[in-house]
Amino acid sequence: VMEFKIFEWLAARWAFRHRDEFDVIQVCELPFFVHNFKQMERKRLNDRPSAIARPPADMSPNAPPPSQGLRRTCRLLPIVIRLTAPDFHDPVGGVSQADAAIASGDTMRKIRASTRPDCHDIPNGVDVHLFSPKAHPPSSNQSRYRLRHRIDPSAFVITLVGRFQTVKNHDLLIRAVRRAGQKVPGIVLLLAGSGPLRESIERKADDLIQAGQVRFLGEVKHGDLPEIYHAANVNVISSDYESFCFAVLEGMASGLPHVVTATDWVPWLIGGKKVDERSVGEYASGVTEVPGGFVVPVGDEVALAAALVQLSKDPEKQRAMGAWAEQRAARDFSWDASAGKLMAIYEQLKSMATA
Repeated sequence: VMEFKIFEWLAARWAFRHRDEFDVIQVCELPFFVHNFKQMERKRLNDRPSAIARPPADMSPNAPPPSQGLRRTCRLLPIVIRLTAPDFHDPVGGVSQADAAIASGDTMRKIRASTRPDCHDIPNGVDVHLFSPKAHPPSSNQSRYRLRHRIDPSAFVITLVGRFQTVKNHDLLIRAVRRAGQKVPGIVLLLAGSGPLRESIERKADDLIQAGQVRFLGEVKHGDLPEIYHAANVNVISSDYESFCFAVLEGMASGLPHVVTATDWVPWLIGGKKVDERSVGEYASGVTEVPGGFVVPVGDEVALAAALVQLSKDPEKQRAMGAWAEQRAARDFSWDASAGKLMAIYEQLKSMATA
């Protein structure tokens, strides 16, 4: 912790010395940086910050934050802090001192409910041009990849991209594939990624590996991920918890239908409801169909297998769900869409700083 404090203090001092070179500073989870920078600012101005106009504490987490959520007392250089997890370490109150806070997914919801009711929802973005099926014709790309990896062209291919760690629950997917394979003989699971649990999962999947139904691809370069997605029929998330899942965005941009567990915002990404105390009951049992795929309860091997079997038997549904997902990714989660939302905040902060 001390090393981080020193780093953030040095970074804040450098940024303050070079403040005239910037319009806005954005940091990612550096509350000590914000605190130190604001201290330097107050010392120079010999002034105290004014009160903050904030929306009421009972504001709905889904409501867009009003403009008064931006601090109106910017004297020098506005600071935006991005938060990727709700359990950040902030004993100095740097998050509250920032001129704007941004987050996405479950992190945004929790931060709005606690530290910053005015936290802005800036979703993670995906390079839709890299993953778009239009950039990589799915028929030829799928054939090449399957030929190279000796996968039958008619196989029902599932993909999961993610680290082998407990929260991803690869074991659940292995068991579901084993169960689904009894009804879908041509099933093949592609697992891309590395992590501490890989060897353990390989041992549990040994029978499926021997049968050619599970392939461990190891760590895959980002630029090589599109061909894996395009070789698949469905993208799966079997996690016990996800705040906001990049692998779903990549799969959506690749035009794939999804089968996901009911973890926080992931069902919402594919057209379902966000998982909270009001909606969790809707995903409590069975398979729920949404525009971009299916949602199953967390940890439910039977439901996950059933969703895979159902999707494998309906190529038209695969295409329709995949097309919906691709359109949503391009509309709401492209880099351009995320950058536009960020720029709107930057411009408003700049105007307040010079007002």
